[in-house]
Amino acid sequence: MPTILKNTAIKKPTFVFTSNVDGHFQKSGFNTNQIIECHGSINHLQCSNGCSDNIWTITKLPFKTNDLNFSIEGEYPSCPNCGGTARPNILMFDDNWWLSGRTKNQKENFYNWIYENYGKITAIELGAGTAIPSVRNFCSYNAKNVIRINLNECDVSKGQIPLKMSALSALTGIKKLLY
Repeated sequence: MPTILKNTAIKKPTFVFTSNVDGHFQKSGFNTNQIIECHGSINHLQCSNGCSDNIWTITKLPFKTNDLNFSIEGEYPSCPNCGGTARPNILMFDDNWWLSGRTKNQKENFYNWIYENYGKITAIELGAGTAIPSVRNFCSYNAKNVIRINLNECDVSKGQIPLKMSALSALTGIKKLLY
């Protein structure tokens, strides 16, 4: 993901609410205490057996993927507590076994930020659709102003700003206006 607007260049208080599980906001320099990953993170694991509520960071996967036959070579990651197979700490559909502790901590930071900034928040929504409206709903409920950037689903409420274009084009344009 190209870094168009870095958190450090923005003078106002910011927070990232994302349904992406890839950790790209952290990798591009956003403060980890100002990010909520509502569906978890592929960079963290949990036990598939449910032996504990522990969630740990992946440092290195013990396998390689074989793209020719869609398989893995090596061992599955294992739980340091029971030795069972570990799984990504990601909320799947109808997932009753997802451990939400990390996200709950992120939500606490987020709600504190909302409380401090309520009524002053402008959300820049990138590509959030209606099929899984997690980000779209959060922006609509918590932001005074919404800039909705979406190539296909750009409908907005009165007073919101629709930008029917790619995120890269829109953010590049916004950056030119700001700097």
